[in-house]
Amino acid sequence: MDEGASPNIQNEFFNQARREKRRLAVFLNTGRRLTGRIRSFDKFTILLETAQGEQIVFKHAISTVGPVVVPARPRPREAFNNRMEFARGRKGESSAPAVKPAPGTPDEEPGGSEESGEGSAPTS
Repeated sequence: MDEGASPNIQNEFFNQARREKRRLAVFLNTGRRLTGRIRSFDKFTILLETAQGEQIVFKHAISTVGPVVVPARPRPREAFNNRMEFARGRKGESSAPAVKPAPGTPDEEPGGSEESGEGSAPTS
């Protein structure tokens, strides 16, 4: 294949991204990340449309260019709930000991504690 007829991968990539108005992440040699759409480009520069406005980026300052990656959707809440049920034991049961109300409180059942007669108030 003749070298003059070889495709220019860079031009093809930038042209396709420009035509499809694809959002790109442009990483500079300094580590800075720019995101935006390519408005145009030439041999030495890219005109990038960003949220802050248009920026001319010199190609020699670019490290890598790629599509903006959309983060994956979080897992459904069901998975979290299932793990919590597993940690507690069986569904609906708590591994924590039952707490009984103190004697003389309004939540105490009449007649005192069922376990023993100790600590219960005498009935009149």
